[in-house]
Amino acid sequence: MPGAVGVNGADGMHLLVVGCGSVGRRHLGNLRNLGARQLSAVDARPDRLAEASDTAGDLQTYSDLDRALETDDLDGVLICTPPHLHMPMAQKVAERGLN
Repeated sequence: MPGAVGVNGADGMHLLVVGCGSVGRRHLGNLRNLGARQLSAVDARPDRLAEASDTAGDLQTYSDLDRALETDDLDGVLICTPPHLHMPMAQKVAERGLN
């Protein structure tokens, strides 16, 4: 089936997780276990990026969402920040044509 992903859902994808608090780290660990090809993470706090790397292994990390969205091969974005921050971030993601 064209465009189908692997049995595990994230197989072969490059995903960006925005926000590396407890929810973001949980998502990163789960995505790694599901076979995501490449994971990236963005958070303004360096300590959270370090914890995310400990959780999910090899990550490309960013402290700025705009810079992270410049990545050419992103397949999708998971916004894991507090709810009141979702809308402006979701708008930036949508402007890049990502889900």
